[in-house]
Amino acid sequence: ALDCELVLLTKAEDVGDLVERAPNAEIVICNLPNRAARLAWEQSLLPGKIKRIAPDLLHSPHYSMPYVTGTPVVAVMHDATFWLHPGAHESHKRIWFKTVSRLTARRAERLITVSNAAKNDLVEVGIPAEKLDVVYHGVDDSWFDLETHGGDYLFFVGTLEPRKNLPRLLRAYRESGLDLELRLAGAMGWKTDELESEIAKTPGVKLLGYVSDAEKREQMAGARAFVYPSLSEGFGIPILEAMAAGIPVVTSNASATAEVAGDAALTTDPLDTSALSEALIAAATDESTRARLSLAGPRRASEFTWARAAKATAETWRLALEGHR
Repeated sequence: ALDCELVLLTKAEDVGDLVERAPNAEIVICNLPNRAARLAWEQSLLPGKIKRIAPDLLHSPHYSMPYVTGTPVVAVMHDATFWLHPGAHESHKRIWFKTVSRLTARRAERLITVSNAAKNDLVEVGIPAEKLDVVYHGVDDSWFDLETHGGDYLFFVGTLEPRKNLPRLLRAYRESGLDLELRLAGAMGWKTDELESEIAKTPGVKLLGYVSDAEKREQMAGARAFVYPSLSEGFGIPILEAMAAGIPVVTSNASATAEVAGDAALTTDPLDTSALSEALIAAATDESTRARLSLAGPRRASEFTWARAAKATAETWRLALEGHR
């Protein structure tokens, strides 16, 4: 274990989980009603709080950071979709994150991203490679113990937004002719006109809406296969969870999803509807493919542990402190 004291600033609703995961940490509750309030607080009030706490290092988990502080900062940048896939985000969100990312890249001592694909993308848009460290996410051990029963539906979970490539998934699903339901779990995002049009002409689709973690596990346990055909991802935690549970996975050969999946999933060009359709058929009906993926998935997922992520994060902290001296 890392020999350091942790002070965690968080919302009240997350305290229970953090106490369980970091019982020795000091927890400071910061109740902020929305993203705008958090961003304003981060620049106006957080610097004073940092001064009172007097930490050796600040870890900022989502792109932005307080820009007036003498404390060294490690910040996390999850991907470069705001630059490379502008149609995937609302314009105000895209402009904000591109602006704060450039500020953070200049001011932070070091940067973490979550895959080599994400690092390459960030470097492509001008984030300095010499500051970027790759720290993979882990997967919760409980996913390896999920009791699955390969039911009669395909499953997707994630925000229903353009980047997830769902209209093309629906066309591939229709083309496959599979006698299986397609269940889509997740809140409706923005720019959903095309998706809603495809849903209207696709029998067998079931919209579950936002699901809790417990509901996600229940749906995953009964899925015949898990499908995640995103155009771009910084990592792709849901495919890791499905692989850990031994559920056959179909995902994209683009960006980080292929990096995470390795040879333990069926990967296809996310722009090729016919290839995606064929992969859905194989994952759902080809018993040798299903058996191979069910064995390969947990093996691959076991390489992504939170202990390994913690060790890599601690190394980045060490480098940041050394660089600040």
